[in-house]
Amino acid sequence: MEEKKKTSLSKSEKTDTPKKAEKLDENKEKSDTKPKRRVNKITPARIKKEIDFLKPMFDGIDDEDKKNLVNSLIEEAAFLKVACFQAKEELKKEGLTTETVNAAQKFVKAHPSATIYEKYSRQYTAIIHTLIEYLPPKEKKNISRLAALRNGK
Repeated sequence: MEEKKKTSLSKSEKTDTPKKAEKLDENKEKSDTKPKRRVNKITPARIKKEIDFLKPMFDGIDDEDKKNLVNSLIEEAAFLKVACFQAKEELKKEGLTTETVNAAQKFVKAHPSATIYEKYSRQYTAIIHTLIEYLPPKEKKNISRLAALRNGK
C-alpha cells in the first residue's frame, strides 16, 4: 500500500509540474511585451553643464537687469538643448514614425519625439538669437603694425 501511495503522489506531482511550467512560460511572454522604460536624459547635471558652457560668454554684461534677463534665457536654452538631445536620441533609436492601433485600425503616424524635437528646437533657436543680441562686444587685441606684417595680415 505504501508503494501505491508513492506512485500516486509521483503521478500528481508529474501532472502539476507541466502546469506550473506553462504558467511560467505565459508570464515570461507577458513580460516580453511590456514597453521598455525610457531613459530620462534631462538631468540637472546635464542642464548645469550647458549653463556652465553659456554663462562665461556673457560675463561682460554690467547692467544687473540685463544680466538677470540673460541668466533666465540661458537656463531656458540649456533645458531646451538637453530636451532636444533626448528627443533626438529617441528618434535615432525608434525611428521617425510609429504604428498606432485604434480598435481594428492600424495606421502610421509621426513619432511623438519628432513633434517634441521640432517644437523645442524652434524655441531653442529663438532664445539663442535673442542671447546673441546681448553678447557683449569682444575686445580686439591691439597688434602692432610690424606684427601684422609678419603674420601676413
